[in-house]
Amino acid sequence: ELTRGIIRGLDEAAPDADWWNRVSAPYIGHTWLDVPWYWAEAFFYRRLLEATGYFRTGPLQGFDPFATTKALEWRPDAGPAAVERLLPALLVDPEERLEQLLHSCLWGNRTDLSYMIAAHLGATGAPDDERANLIVDHSRTVARLLLGHEDLRVGLVADNAGTELLMDLVLADFLLSNQVASQVEFHVKAHPFYVSDAMISDAADATDALIAAGGAAGKLGRRLDAHVA
Repeated sequence: ELTRGIIRGLDEAAPDADWWNRVSAPYIGHTWLDVPWYWAEAFFYRRLLEATGYFRTGPLQGFDPFATTKALEWRPDAGPAAVERLLPALLVDPEERLEQLLHSCLWGNRTDLSYMIAAHLGATGAPDDERANLIVDHSRTVARLLLGHEDLRVGLVADNAGTELLMDLVLADFLLSNQVASQVEFHVKAHPFYVSDAMISDAADATDALIAAGGAAGKLGRRLDAHVA
């Protein structure tokens, strides 16, 4: 279909099917080369869920087709190892530590599993190396704003599972353990979207991976379990 056919709408009864068919109406019947890039990419990945039967009753209902790729990041020598390297390097001063954690979350985005070159960059756990490459950096202002309040409810919009989500969880632990926030709310995807987008199940897998890794990462994982409880 990508090379010789035309685009069709979704032909399944799924919770989002009506929405997809409505917003896709201007593009149905055209070739994939004739439509806007972002819509084409998003709809392509939605069609993958249709092809694998994610919403249909059957053996693959609810199965994340990207789970195997995500699982590579839960190995002790992958994402948890990056956390293990980061924790001892955190500074004592709360403002400096929070600023470090914000940069760690930003650095974690480089490990997006759909961005394959990230696999060759390695999990250095050294976000300071990236600061010189930032065009705008408001992390100090954000850190002071957060530390200037108590009992906050902080919302984190999660992007990718794996190392990036682990860095987000390190930040959440800091906010809760230091009473900067009384609640940290993660906004994740309801179902698989792109290759590595984070879902609720990925957050649980991330915590389990930290606990299984032991060491400082394992202690962090147990604190996260307690926060959830």
